[in-house]
Amino acid sequence: MGADPWVEYARLQSMLDRTTDAYKAAGIEAAMTDLLEGIAKHRTIGAKQARNLVVNRIGKERRRRAIIYARRHNIAGDSEGCGVADAAESRIMLLRCAQACGPRDFRLLVRQAQGNSLAEISAETGATITALKARAHRARKKVLALAA
Repeated sequence: MGADPWVEYARLQSMLDRTTDAYKAAGIEAAMTDLLEGIAKHRTIGAKQARNLVVNRIGKERRRRAIIYARRHNIAGDSEGCGVADAAESRIMLLRCAQACGPRDFRLLVRQAQGNSLAEISAETGATITALKARAHRARKKVLALAA
């Protein structure tokens, strides 16, 4: 069948006990949750897959915390020079992008910008990762054509 997934869980637990980095700790905890879900579904999970889970989750946690920090400290944009006209212009540009891509592909780009992986989006939408990659590529080309 393969390696015992509980060995990987124990290894992640020991990593969690040793780390002092908040990003790593949150990423390891999320990977442990994913590993438990895999165990519950009787999936074979090896050392390499567990390591990839941790790396992906740490990156996602860093992005999530950066977004929260930017919102909390108002550094997501130049808020000093941002008036009603700038906000309206940004909204108009977003609407143009949504119209150029189509609502389905625009939602895909937004989900990717929020830090969701293609695997997560694929699981939720039922589309294949290959199809999502192709849709995202075409949508980005359409958005870049607007900027040109």
